[in-house]
Amino acid sequence: MRFDPEYGKYFYNDEMILSPEGKEALYENYRAFAYKAISNPVGSVREAAAFQEEAGESRQGPGALILSACIVFAFFGVIAAFILRKGLIAGGIIAALLIASGLMLLIKPKVLNHDSNLVMPAIMRINGLILLAGAGFIIYAIINHDKYTQTQLFTGAFLILFGMGAVILLLQSIAQFVAPSKVYTEEVNATCVGYARYLESSKGHHYTIMTSPVFEYNYEGEKYLSTYDTFVSKRDGTIPVGSRETIKISPDHPSHVLGSYKPLGFIFLGFGIMCLAVAGIVGFIFISGQSESSELSFTGPAEPAYSNYIDDDLVTAAYGDDWYIEKAVLELVEQIRVDGETYVHVVINDEFKDVYTGTDFEYSTGDEVYVIYGMTEQDGELIKDAYTVSTTEDTGYRGAHGAYEP
Repeated sequence: MRFDPEYGKYFYNDEMILSPEGKEALYENYRAFAYKAISNPVGSVREAAAFQEEAGESRQGPGALILSACIVFAFFGVIAAFILRKGLIAGGIIAALLIASGLMLLIKPKVLNHDSNLVMPAIMRINGLILLAGAGFIIYAIINHDKYTQTQLFTGAFLILFGMGAVILLLQSIAQFVAPSKVYTEEVNATCVGYARYLESSKGHHYTIMTSPVFEYNYEGEKYLSTYDTFVSKRDGTIPVGSRETIKISPDHPSHVLGSYKPLGFIFLGFGIMCLAVAGIVGFIFISGQSESSELSFTGPAEPAYSNYIDDDLVTAAYGDDWYIEKAVLELVEQIRVDGETYVHVVINDEFKDVYTGTDFEYSTGDEVYVIYGMTEQDGELIKDAYTVSTTEDTGYRGAHGAYEP
């Protein structure tokens, strides 16, 4: 990573073994940098962006900034949608964000993840395909939401989340292990001119010293001053200042020097396996049908204010065990006269038989309703035969039945 001694995040000196005075200066540098970030956040963000651009960590240009802004707005948009009980809108926002991110990785893959080694563009493009696949599943769930219970939808969402996370982390692990042979392929002679250190805060007031030697070298007529792409969590270095060393760089990005790749690979591998295990458990719950038994019961601002619930036992007593339920929007409700009698003609959609009922029918064209129905044969094909409908406005369902699936 190209290094700028003037960037305040890093403390730079020529001590391989950090002295007590050097340690105190490191902490003082950290306090000054933190105070500057608090007192002038806008300036600090600009300084960090400029350093990252110079260091080669940000190659996306305006697209990365636009995507970052979209992520922030999407985060608050999803929260607002859940508070307003608009789960479909929340899903749509997440799907749109995944599509934007996936396309960016496909078209212009990032060359570096912050604080990790360079990643092969092919790996980033595969990550983009994974994000697009996740968006596709979410869009499918939105389109077919009326066929699943809320528990199924949320279980499916967690399955997608942890499944994507597992695959991306495992690919990232592979990328770290193959980096030395596939990405950092050029060896150059360099001089260790000093050490760069910074403090990483964790667990309240506990701080870890992150350290990397700073190398000076020439490549294809250009002079570079760079650190390892990954700093190590050690106070002291191992390379004497002033010594000549052979380092490995990426010929496509000569300012990037191979860092400590194995620990990162194992970290990504561990988290990937954990996500895979969670995805496996959630997937078993989803596939085994355990998530079909009920709708989720929300609390707080998202709690549904239903005054009635459809009861499985009452429906079964009326229509037998073989019945189904799903949400639908009434396409047409009209009064007609047949043989001098007035009826209400109801068209739910083209999957259902038309309904002819009395004039006391309560609903109108465009109303969303729960439809309880069975399957009947018509012209040699199975078609949905509606038994009854109930408004979704003040009625909920948390039973064991769902939509018919052939």
